[in-house]
Amino acid sequence: IYAYINGIQQTDNIDISSVTGSVSNASNLKIGYGTGWKTQGYLDEFKIYPYARSAAEIKVDANQGAAKIGAGDSVTASNGLIGYWKMDEVSGTTVADASGNANTSTLTNAQEAGTSDASGNSTTTMIDTDGTFSATDDVYNGMILNFTATCGSIASGTQRAISDYVGSSKTFTVSPALAAAPDSCAYSILHQAGGKFGNGIRLDGDNDYIKPTTYASFTTDITYNVWINRANVSTANQSLINMRGTMLE
Repeated sequence: IYAYINGIQQTDNIDISSVTGSVSNASNLKIGYGTGWKTQGYLDEFKIYPYARSAAEIKVDANQGAAKIGAGDSVTASNGLIGYWKMDEVSGTTVADASGNANTSTLTNAQEAGTSDASGNSTTTMIDTDGTFSATDDVYNGMILNFTATCGSIASGTQRAISDYVGSSKTFTVSPALAAAPDSCAYSILHQAGGKFGNGIRLDGDNDYIKPTTYASFTTDITYNVWINRANVSTANQSLINMRGTMLE
């Protein structure tokens, strides 16, 4: 299995030449989540090809993608894609498939909701101890705080970027400042940051993932292609990750 970062083949590839016989796995594909590992960071432009793309094709993917940050991607099923999730959504739990195969995915174990505490808040900080939120610092950083009902001078639908989260006190820091302190306000946390590299869907590294409705089977090689930005890393460091070869899922 060959790994590429930004079109450059890495030296730590996985040799499975000694594997013999047939391999079968009926488990559902979970994007961003697997046995023993979880993704904390942004995923964007996830593609699956039912063949091993060449090193030259992978380099073109990386160069074209880097040149089009903030723009749309014209790659379609004509490239043989069996799944292409742009992750451009800004709300909800549906993640549309642009490959032409109608393989809609679902953002799972996300969209947390709660009601802020009645006091102790400010125009830039909000405390919530009634919801089931992570005790880990920073897991919601980069997500969107969305007020789901009018709360004093804060209108329903008001959204703010979460710039910091303290797990021990369940305190969110948001920007820009709100019109008033969000006391006893109903809200949800949106994982979708929207847009190509802006920055797709943010996973908190807890138990959330993206689950395709169906997943086309394959018997030979496959290529995964995804732009990823690890948590707490500048968006300027968004990287294209490719896994190419005979994939044993």
